[in-house]
Amino acid sequence: HALANYIQKLNIFKIYLVQKNSVWNAFVMGIHSNEKVPPLGSTEALHEDGPANAEKARIWKTDLERHFEEVRIVETENLSESELHNSSTETSYKIVKLVTMVVVFLVLLSATVVSKGATFLMVSQLSKTRSPMPYCTSSIPYAYANLTGPVDARNSEQEKVAWLWGLFFSFLAPELLILLQSLWNVLTRAKKKKESEGDNKKKKESEGDKKTGNAEEIKEENNLLRVDFFFISLSEVAHAAGTAILFFIAFPEMDSISGIMATTALCWFPGCLLILKQIKAKNWKRAPLTVISTLLLLTTIAWPLVWGHANKADNKIWALPVGLFLTSLGWWEGFVGEGTDYLFQLKMKLMDHEKNSDINLGVAPLKICVFLVIFMFGGYLHLNSPYELFTLFLDSFSTLDYFVSPALPGTSETPIYHITTFLENGEILWKGPTMVIIVQIVSTWVAYIFGKFACKGKIQKLCYALPLSVLATPVSVLSLLLLCHNRKSDACFYTSFPPHVFFLCPEEVWKFDWKWLGIIWIVSQILITLHIWFPKNKKLEKTDHIFGADLYSGLLIDQSLMLNRRSDDEKNTDIDIVKEEDSIRVHGCATLWHETSEEIKVMLKSAFTMDNWICDNKKPQDCFEWDLHVFFDDAMSANKDGKYIVNDYVLELMKTVKNYGKQFKWTQGAKWIEVLEKNQTPYGGRLDWKLPGGTHIVVHLKNKKMIRHKKRWSQIMYIYYFLVYKLNNSGLNEKQREERIRNTFLLALDGDVDFQPDAITKVVDLMKINPKVGAACGRIHPTG
Repeated sequence: HALANYIQKLNIFKIYLVQKNSVWNAFVMGIHSNEKVPPLGSTEALHEDGPANAEKARIWKTDLERHFEEVRIVETENLSESELHNSSTETSYKIVKLVTMVVVFLVLLSATVVSKGATFLMVSQLSKTRSPMPYCTSSIPYAYANLTGPVDARNSEQEKVAWLWGLFFSFLAPELLILLQSLWNVLTRAKKKKESEGDNKKKKESEGDKKTGNAEEIKEENNLLRVDFFFISLSEVAHAAGTAILFFIAFPEMDSISGIMATTALCWFPGCLLILKQIKAKNWKRAPLTVISTLLLLTTIAWPLVWGHANKADNKIWALPVGLFLTSLGWWEGFVGEGTDYLFQLKMKLMDHEKNSDINLGVAPLKICVFLVIFMFGGYLHLNSPYELFTLFLDSFSTLDYFVSPALPGTSETPIYHITTFLENGEILWKGPTMVIIVQIVSTWVAYIFGKFACKGKIQKLCYALPLSVLATPVSVLSLLLLCHNRKSDACFYTSFPPHVFFLCPEEVWKFDWKWLGIIWIVSQILITLHIWFPKNKKLEKTDHIFGADLYSGLLIDQSLMLNRRSDDEKNTDIDIVKEEDSIRVHGCATLWHETSEEIKVMLKSAFTMDNWICDNKKPQDCFEWDLHVFFDDAMSANKDGKYIVNDYVLELMKTVKNYGKQFKWTQGAKWIEVLEKNQTPYGGRLDWKLPGGTHIVVHLKNKKMIRHKKRWSQIMYIYYFLVYKLNNSGLNEKQREERIRNTFLLALDGDVDFQPDAITKVVDLMKINPKVGAACGRIHPTG
C-alpha cells in the first residue's frame, strides 16, 4: 500500500510538470547539461525556449513518460498461499535436510566401523598360532583363586566352533535374503503371467505381423543366454570362494590391524576393467592414476611373503593374494564400459530386475555351497576334526570354554586350567558369541540400507563417499589401535568383553612395520572408486540401476558398497524400453466453468511458475515433462446464424492469459510472446498456448450439445483422453505402452487451486517410491 501511494504521488507530480511546459523544459535542460537550473519562478526559466533546447526537452519528456508508464502498470499483488507456505517452510526444510544428512553420515560410518569390528573380533578367535592373551585376574573363578600374578588365556576347540559359525552366518544372511527375494519375484511374475496369458494372446493377434515380429526379435535379443549365466556364475562363485579363503585361512593368521588394512586391496579386477574403460573413452587424465593405483596393489603379493616368513606361516602365504584376487572378480559391473562389448551388454541386461532375479535364483545357492565347502576346510585347519563343527555346535553357543595358565616366561612346564562357564536363558544371547553375530548382521544391514538411501536421496558425496571411501578404514584402524593399547596396558580395562575374548593385537601396537603398507592400498582404493564422488543417477533410482547386485557382501560391507556401485557413465535405461517412454509425464488437468478473471489468474500463476521452473531446472534427470490441460464446460453458444462460437467466458479467459502473460515475471532470457493455436474438435474446440519455457496450456472448449458437460464428465473425459485415446494413437508397442502408462501422472486441479513446482516433485517422488500406489493427495489451497 505504501508503494502504491508513492506511485500515485509520482503520477500527480508528473502531471503537474507536464502542464507547466516551460518549467518542464528548464527542469530537463538543467538535468541534461549539468548546469545550474534557474529558479522555477525566474524570468530566465520561463522565456528560454530555443530550438535545440526544445528538442532535447521533448526527447527527455518522452523518455521519462515511458518510465512513468512502466511504473504505473506495476501491480501490488499479494503472495499466494503456496508461496507463503514455501517461504515459511524453506528454512525448516533446510534444517531437516541438514539433520538428515548428519544422521545418515553418522549412522553409515558407525554401522560400517561396528560391522568391521565385529567381523574381525570373530576372526581373531580362530588362530592356532596366536600367542596367549593377557587375562584379567579379577575374572578368575573362585575355584582357581590360587592363580596369582599375570595370567594368559586362549580359546578351546569348542569355543572356536561358535566363531566359525558366526562368520558363516554373517555371509549367509544377505545371500538368504536375496534368494528369498528372487524366489518371491519369480513366483509372483509367474502368477501374473498365467492370469494375463489369455489377454496377451488376444492383443498379439490384434497387432500387425510386423510389429509382433519386431517385439519378439527385441525380446529374443535381450534374453539371457547360457554363456551369460555361466560367466555370472563363475564370477560370483569365485567371489564367494575368495571371501571364504580370506576369512578362514588368511586373516586368522594376521593381526586385526593388518587384516582390516588388507581389505582395502580388493580392487585388482575392477582396476583392470577401469583402465580398459578409460583408454577406450580416451580419458587420458584419469587413466594414468588408475594404472598406478592398480600397480600399487601388486604389493599385496610381496607383503604376505615378508609376513609369512616373519610369522613362520609359509604354508599359508598364498591365501592373501589369491583370496583378494578371487574376491575382486565379483565386482565388475560398476567398472565396465562400452570398450568391453560383451560385458557391457551383459551389464545392461542385468539392469532389468526380472533378469537379475532369475540369475540370483540360481547363483545364490551356488555361492552358499562353495562358501560352505571352504568353511568345512577352515574347520579342518582350526579344529581337530571338521565334524566338530556339528557335534559341538550347541555347546559352543551355550558355554564359554577356554584355558588359562600362569604367565611364566622361560618355564617349560606350565599348568593349564580348563574353565567352562555355562550360560543360561538370556545369558546365551547377551554374554556369548550370539550377541557378536547379531551385532555384525544388523550393523551390516543398517549400513547397506543407509548407503542405499544416500544414493537414492542424492546426498552421496558427503553421506556415502566420504564415510566409506575416506573414513571407514582409518577410523576402524585407529579405534583398534586404541583398544589394543589400553588392553595391553591393563588386561581389566574393558570389562564389557568376555575375559578371554579380544582382538588379535600386534606385538607392538604403535610400531611402524609392514602393516602400514595398507596406507598405499587405501589411496589406491580411493583412486579406483572415484566414481562414487560424482553420482549421475536419478533421484529415487531403482536399486538395479544403482548397484551391480541386489544386496551386499555380509563380511565386506564397505568394499561391497563402493565397488558394487555403478559408475552411471552409460545411458541409464533398460535395453527393451525406449528412453522416451521411461521419462515422467505429468499432465495437469483443471476443470473450469464460469470462473472470474481473478480465479483464472490463480491457475495461470501456477502454470507460469511451472514453466519457469522447467526452464530453470539445471538437473534434467530430476525434471519431468509438464503441460496443463483445462477442460472448459459450457464454452460455446449459438449465434443468430445458428453457428456455435465461443462465449464471453472464453473471451475473458483469452484476455486474462494475454494480459497476465505480460505482467508475469518470466525467467531470465524468456519473454512473453503470445503463441496461440486454435483448432476445431469433435467436442467443440481447442486453444493451445506455448509458453516461453516450452510447456503448453491447452484449453479444451466443450460444447454441451456435442459432449456431456459438468465437472465429473470432464474428469472422465481427460482420463480417457490421456490413458486410452493418446496411447492408442501413439504408435507404441505393448511393452512401451505399459511403460508409458506407468510413467504418466494426472494432476487433478480446480480453476482456483494454487501450487508450486516443489509440491509436484514431492508427489511424483511419492508415487515413484512404491509402484503399487495408485493415487496421492497433497494439501491444497482453494482460493475461490
